[in-house]
Amino acid sequence: MNRLLITAVLSGLLGVLWPAQVHAQDLATVRAHIDAGQPTLALDLLRRAKMTPEARLLRGMARVMLGELKAGGADLEKAVAEDPSLREGWMNLAGLEIAEGNFQEALGLLEKAQALEPQAPDIQLNMGAVMLMLGRTEDADARIARYVELDRSAEARYLAASNYALAQQPAKVVEYLRQAITLDERMRMRARLDGRFSGIDEMDYRVLLHSDLYSPPAGHRTAAAAFKTPYDQKEPALLYAVLEALQEVSFAYDPEVESTARWALIWGDKARIKVHTQDNGTGVVSMSGPPDATTASEWQRTSQELFRAVHRRLDRRPLKLPKTGGP
Repeated sequence: MNRLLITAVLSGLLGVLWPAQVHAQDLATVRAHIDAGQPTLALDLLRRAKMTPEARLLRGMARVMLGELKAGGADLEKAVAEDPSLREGWMNLAGLEIAEGNFQEALGLLEKAQALEPQAPDIQLNMGAVMLMLGRTEDADARIARYVELDRSAEARYLAASNYALAQQPAKVVEYLRQAITLDERMRMRARLDGRFSGIDEMDYRVLLHSDLYSPPAGHRTAAAAFKTPYDQKEPALLYAVLEALQEVSFAYDPEVESTARWALIWGDKARIKVHTQDNGTGVVSMSGPPDATTASEWQRTSQELFRAVHRRLDRRPLKLPKTGGP
């Protein structure tokens, strides 16, 4: 069974509930339970609700989330039969068909949803994804291009790349993933860990995953120091020293570190930190951050404290004094 990453499959869609016996605060709670992945709690509240089409839609969603696909699908079908304007119902029914690999049937259901909201971004993505699986490449390309035109986020480009990865179209994977990384470089590590990309092994893709395309925007503060200890992914003494130093100086950072053979990246609350090796074999720790994150004096103090802490951890003296720059 093909598992297609689209925004409308199974768990990401919400119905609207207006049953007479459920108060407004209860509706908010039902929605919160669905958002939080707590379908059992949502069903508990829905037991007190009159089964309007909207309530049945939400119950169908909760049942599908619990793996009760037959009962959930029946709820969804009855909901749209009673009220064909329930776009979420058509979308979720399409999601069930996609999960079963019934792409032609899914496309027909998506067309019904499209008729209700023709320019919705998720419609463009979903229809493009299904068309990819049906081999309608040109139509799919047009749909997905329209999707990223409507939704200009890094997430949208990542989803486009994900669908092309499942369709084994590496050139499109690289195109959209590069755009996503340009907008948010953490998308690179996300793709590296995402099983949907596991079948992509072309050189351009591998190069992209190991390329640091970032350069500090104009006006960003910068600082750097060189150490005798080089960066080595297999024996990461320099990287460990940096991580320990960050804790020593109480510098908050994301524990998920991106590490490649040539460099490692640490994302802090106020700075991006890169650990790598120069051509002459010396290790380098460099920092960059927006000027509104800290004052110039605080940036100077924090960067110098960090570099000194790294030095203490390595028990070696830097080859040169730290350099700082920026406003």
